[in-house]
Amino acid sequence: MLMLIFLLIATNAFGRVFSDSIADQFLDNVIYGPLEKEIKAMNLDPASLPDFGIPFTYEFGFIPISGRVDFSNGIFNGLSRVRRLAQCQGPEFDLDDIRIECGLNFFGMDIVYDGKATIEQLIPIPFQVTGYVNETHVHSVISGVPTSLKGNLRLFEITKFGDINLRLSNLGLFQNAYNAVEERFREKVKEELVTIIMTMFPIAFKQAIMQVKLPGLG
Repeated sequence: MLMLIFLLIATNAFGRVFSDSIADQFLDNVIYGPLEKEIKAMNLDPASLPDFGIPFTYEFGFIPISGRVDFSNGIFNGLSRVRRLAQCQGPEFDLDDIRIECGLNFFGMDIVYDGKATIEQLIPIPFQVTGYVNETHVHSVISGVPTSLKGNLRLFEITKFGDINLRLSNLGLFQNAYNAVEERFREKVKEELVTIIMTMFPIAFKQAIMQVKLPGLG
């Protein structure tokens, strides 16, 4: 027991200079191997997005126009492109805990939906919309017991969600229909992506963390 305490104190006192690289290497080992496999195994890249429809009303001159835009066959790509954001903090050692704090950078994510715009009794017009998600950042805390050297995900939170830039095929006269629902479409897509990142991704992340030896005394 005294030897364990001495080693912990020595690690804190003299190991700071190496701690960042050790923590960075640990996270990189998680990301560039186990995490990619877990994401693929859970069908998260690509991931299916739910169908939904948005009704709308707008005025064309003084004439009220109403209709609906339906979105289907949604696909979310790029979750496995996650990378480490800057340097990790740690590892910090205690008698019963090893702690690492790391940022994650989600970049290169995109979505694709098939759309169908319907105005009044007119024939629906099909189109496609693509969304590119700017960098999204997550703060994570990983910790574990020194004797086991197996980590667990203790904290996972989004600190920045990137803007979603949308592009669509030409709708011609139906462009106003899409314009009427664009912001609600963007909000719905963001809601679905946040759900995947905050509920499904951590499951894959936890499984990947368990497969890599946590920095410690062993």
